[in-house]
Amino acid sequence: MIRAVGLEFRKMRRLRSVPILVVLIVAVAALSSMMLFSGSARQSFDDPSAMPWTWLLMTYTLMGAMTSPILTSVLASRQTDLEHAGSGWLLAGSAGLTPGMLCRAKLAALSALLLPAIAAQTLLIIGAGRRQR
Repeated sequence: MIRAVGLEFRKMRRLRSVPILVVLIVAVAALSSMMLFSGSARQSFDDPSAMPWTWLLMTYTLMGAMTSPILTSVLASRQTDLEHAGSGWLLAGSAGLTPGMLCRAKLAALSALLLPAIAAQTLLIIGAGRRQR
């Protein structure tokens, strides 16, 4: 299984999955923090009763809920399209990997990319909010 996950990481490098992930994460962070740059938001930073963090985190949650499935599906479809286009399922089978094992390896590799990316996205939003303060 470790060999299969390593193979998936090499495939992701060839597919340029990390640059695509970075672009999508930065885009979601930028869309989520757009409200910070409005005039009414800047006035509310000094007033704790206006709860500017509440609006920022709610916007981030809504943007994340709308874009996370798209982000995941883009990366997952790129991983599996490679197998369909190049007869990768048959080649993996000849190497002793069943289709289920290959899918689990893809899941583990994509999870290893998505987990830190979502954490970085959250830190970008918090950083943007602290910077505007």
